[in-house]
Amino acid sequence: MRIKALIGRVFIAGLLAACGGGSGSGSAPELPTGAALRAEVERVRASNGLPGLSVVVVDKDRIETVTTGKRNVNGEAAITDTDQFQLGSLTKSTTAMLLARLVEQKKLRWDATMAQIFPAWSGEMHPSLRNVTVAQLLQHRSGIKRRFEDADGIQLRPHWTGDVTTDRTMIGRYILQQAPELTPNTKYLYSNNGYIIAGLIAEAVAGQPYQALMEQEVFGPLHMTASFGLPEDGGAGALSGHVLSGATWQPAQYSADFRQWLSWNYPAGGLMLSMADYGTYLHEQLIGLEGKSTRLGKDTFTLIHTPVEGYGFGWHVEDDPVLGHISRHDGTIQTYFSLALIVPGTRRAVAVSCNCYGTAATDQANALVRFLAGAKAP
Repeated sequence: MRIKALIGRVFIAGLLAACGGGSGSGSAPELPTGAALRAEVERVRASNGLPGLSVVVVDKDRIETVTTGKRNVNGEAAITDTDQFQLGSLTKSTTAMLLARLVEQKKLRWDATMAQIFPAWSGEMHPSLRNVTVAQLLQHRSGIKRRFEDADGIQLRPHWTGDVTTDRTMIGRYILQQAPELTPNTKYLYSNNGYIIAGLIAEAVAGQPYQALMEQEVFGPLHMTASFGLPEDGGAGALSGHVLSGATWQPAQYSADFRQWLSWNYPAGGLMLSMADYGTYLHEQLIGLEGKSTRLGKDTFTLIHTPVEGYGFGWHVEDDPVLGHISRHDGTIQTYFSLALIVPGTRRAVAVSCNCYGTAATDQANALVRFLAGAKAP
C-alpha cells in the first residue's frame, strides 16, 4: 500500500460539527435509562444496519453501558460490555492526561521546549521547532505536519526494526528534523505527528515506555483495562472492524504496513478500551473539573479543557448552542468509529463506539451522542 494512501486512511481529526440551540447550564432533561436506553441503542443500530454499537452514559455519578450487535457480521458472537473498541484519536486526551501527571510530579513543564527535552537532538532539529513547547504540541499549535507523505515513508522504511519503542523514537527524531507546515504557535493545525512526539516526551522524562507509563499513571489507578493496537489481534472470535463493500459490511483486513504504522502512532490513536472503562475515564474528567479527582488537580483539569483556537489538551472545546460549554472528540482508523462528548454544566458525558466506519455510522453516532447528552432526539 502506498504510504500516502495509508496515512490518509489511518487517523482523521475529530471535526464533526455540533448543532442546535440553548445554554446547557440548567437541569439536564430526563433521558432513557435501563431497558429504555437499551431499546434506543438497539433501534439506532438495527435501523441503520450497523454491525455493533456500544454506548456509555455518565450522568453525575451514575455510569451505564449498553452494547448491542455482533463482533463480526460473519459470525454469531454478540459484542459484550467488556469488548475493547479501537478508539483512534480519543487516545489523544489520555496522552495529554499522562503528560499532565508528569507535570504535577515536577518531571515536566508545560513551557518546556523540544530542545530542552531532547538535548541530544537539538543540533539536528529544524530551527523553528527547537522552541516549540509541550503545551503548543498538545494544542496542535506546533506547526508540525499532520501526517507523513510518500517521501517520508521512502526514507523511513529501510530503518524499521520492528521494535515499537525503537521505531517510534526514530520516527520522532525524523519529525523534529522536518520543516513545519506552519510557523509554530501562529495557528491551529491538527497533527497526529505532534502527538507521536508527545508520547516520546513522556518516555524521555519518565524513563519508561509509553504504554507502561499509560498503565502506571492513567489506566491502572482508575482500574481500567486498556490495550493498544487492533481488537482483531485478540484471536479467534475477537471483535472486528468493518468497512462497506457496496451496501454490505465486510470485516476489515489490515496490511503489515498498516499495523506497523499504527504501532508508531499509539500516542495519537492506538488506544483500545471498552465503553464501560471509557465511562470511568469520562467520569474522572467530570469530577476533575469539580476538583474532586485524586489523579490531577482542578487547575490542571481546567487547563486541559481550556481551548486555544477551539482545542485544549486532547479535546475540542466549544460553546454549543444547545448543550452549552462542551468538550468533544472523535476517532477512527476507518474501520471503527468513536465519539465522546462532555457537558460539565449538567455533569453528563456520553461516548459511542461502533465496529464499523461509514457515513451511516458517523452520522448516527453523532446524533445519538447529542441526544443522550441532552440535545434533541436522533
